[in-house]
Amino acid sequence: MNKSNYGSMKGVIKIELIEKFMKEKHLSKQEFAYRCKISLKDLQKVCDEVSHFEPICLLKIARTIGVEFSDLVNS
Repeated sequence: MNKSNYGSMKGVIKIELIEKFMKEKHLSKQEFAYRCKISLKDLQKVCDEVSHFEPICLLKIARTIGVEFSDLVNS
């Protein structure tokens, strides 16, 4: 296992989709987290692409921005 990538999800989540939605809707991270019904801390973990967050957070984000879960992750 490559220790330098341990705990990272870099490149797995399409953060640009989240950022684009937030920009188009003029939402702060706090406002976006509220809409997704997740904590700001969980949103920050997703955006920072660390591996220690609940997968349900991605499902809630996908539902909020109107995409399928599979559209939010790189395969």
